[in-house]
Amino acid sequence: MFDVAERLLLVDVVAGEAAFRQEHALQGGDRVHALVELGVDLLICGAISRDLEERLLGNGVDVVAELRGPVEDVVKAYLSGTHTQPGFAMPGCHSRRRRARHRHEPRYDPGLSATGSG
Repeated sequence: MFDVAERLLLVDVVAGEAAFRQEHALQGGDRVHALVELGVDLLICGAISRDLEERLLGNGVDVVAELRGPVEDVVKAYLSGTHTQPGFAMPGCHSRRRRARHRHEPRYDPGLSATGSG
């Protein structure tokens, strides 16, 4: 669950490929502020509370939740658009949140940048 995750994996995407990875420790504090300060456009995670998801959305961070699997597989699936397949669904989830949720025109462009969480 992202609300209590200890690590964040940042992934930059260039020309549709994951080109750069950097891990950050998440230690207490405001997770929304931390992601905004890191320039995160999109959070991909397994689970997230509604409150935290809404706060991220309100601060311009799109959210794709309820995904599972090895990080590299999830990143590749997201970039190829296959992350909504049942094999990536968290148990008991019905794909509603496996599509990017946002309150604004998406600023995420898969050819420019992406950020994920593990």
